[in-house]
Amino acid sequence: MPKILTNRKILLKASLKVFLKNGYYHTSFQDLAKACNIKKSHFYYYFSNKEDLMKEVLVYAHTYVKQKIFSLADQENKSAKEKLNDILNQLKQLYYNHHYGCLMGNTLLELSGKEPNIEKVITSYFDDFKQTLTSIYKDKNSSEAPEILANDTIAKLHGNIMFMKLYKDHSYLENAARQILEQF
Repeated sequence: MPKILTNRKILLKASLKVFLKNGYYHTSFQDLAKACNIKKSHFYYYFSNKEDLMKEVLVYAHTYVKQKIFSLADQENKSAKEKLNDILNQLKQLYYNHHYGCLMGNTLLELSGKEPNIEKVITSYFDDFKQTLTSIYKDKNSSEAPEILANDTIAKLHGNIMFMKLYKDHSYLENAARQILEQF
């Protein structure tokens, strides 16, 4: 009989890895239970269904990135370029450690137009990402609109995360980060 974990955070972390690897539609509660070393029915103690679990996994991931990475934009003793460099370095480490790409981006591509409640959670993540980068680009005092630069940066990063995943080559993300920093 599997050992039952009653720690919600442990379940979310283990589920995140499974969703990242398999995607939403190709992940079953049986896959999740196996990864968490619990009975499948135990998930229903914490989550009403797979959609509820996925939303909480995405909120968990969003909160983690917001606290550990987006907060680097608030460093008062650093220039805009240094803040952006710190954020890019942390994002690179995050995506290098997860060989399957970006949970938010992958999930959005898989579920776009199909799961509006999940899309709302992903939208919130990307809104925070845009706000973080916009604040940095405002500090840059560029003639270009900070919001446009933020959108372009996110597009460049996530496009290259997909290439990195597809070709199993970190140089795509390295090159994207270098090009983004060259804007300064």
